[in-house]
Amino acid sequence: WQSHGWYYEQKLGRWEWQRARIFQTVEDLYTQSYVLPFLVPMLENAGANVLLPRERDYNKQEVIIDNDGSKRGSTYRETNGKETWRNSDSAGFANLREIWLDGENPFRMGTARQTKTVSRGEESIATWTPDIPEKGRYAVFVSYQTVKNSSNDALYSIYHAGGKTDFRVNQQMGGGTWIFLGNFDFEEGTSHRITLSNRSKRTGKIVTADAVKIGGGMGNIARMPNPGGFETENTKSAEEQTQKEMLASKINYSPEISGYPRYAEGARYWMQWAGVPDTIYNRTEGKNDYTDDYASRGVWVNWLAGGSSVL
Repeated sequence: WQSHGWYYEQKLGRWEWQRARIFQTVEDLYTQSYVLPFLVPMLENAGANVLLPRERDYNKQEVIIDNDGSKRGSTYRETNGKETWRNSDSAGFANLREIWLDGENPFRMGTARQTKTVSRGEESIATWTPDIPEKGRYAVFVSYQTVKNSSNDALYSIYHAGGKTDFRVNQQMGGGTWIFLGNFDFEEGTSHRITLSNRSKRTGKIVTADAVKIGGGMGNIARMPNPGGFETENTKSAEEQTQKEMLASKINYSPEISGYPRYAEGARYWMQWAGVPDTIYNRTEGKNDYTDDYASRGVWVNWLAGGSSVL
């Protein structure tokens, strides 16, 4: 993955880079300057599915289209065929606020939709129509819920400036987070769309529909020194994870966002926006973002794998 990132240093009450500036760059940005444009596409072109603990799109614009409501001119709609869309029993994504505080999970704030699959007859389709703010290249992420009897071949179609691209997504895994499909060119406005069909090789399975995210966006996780006290020293990855000396701030801080594009931020903040449980990214219980950032990545892999006594 892309190494470290812009993080909130509680001892100083400010956002800063994790690594020192050297040769007119920082490791926080330098590593991803070749990981994202070269290494990741190479792996994907070889057939790998690459999941990253940080935002992978450099685009500062972000469009969220969701069944629980969208902003600007973006819309979500459904058409019913042989089977009917209904609310899923699982919680889903909702973009309820401009900034998110510690522990808040957008993937527990809303609803998701679901229907049964059909192999023949009229299909049911969910359609996300984004209002693209400006012409450009954007990453497209989908989200859904993994439920009992989920389909393993959910058919997504992206209608972009270059035509139409189809994806078969295994919804038996990856529910409740952002799943990257690809980077595509979009024109400004509402001429493009993403669809999900319930057409499948197997009848009676479940496909679920939740939010679609287009673009990388700006950081929206607000941080402040832990009111109960924060660690006075950062624990290095090579050191034993022991309790550090605690210090309580004498200044009344308010939560503040980074002011940086999300791709520049550390993994801790992307994980929260991506619906990862706070037990994964909040390893120090809000006392040290530096430690949380690197310590959470391996645990995140374990979470993605479904948990393991080995990992």
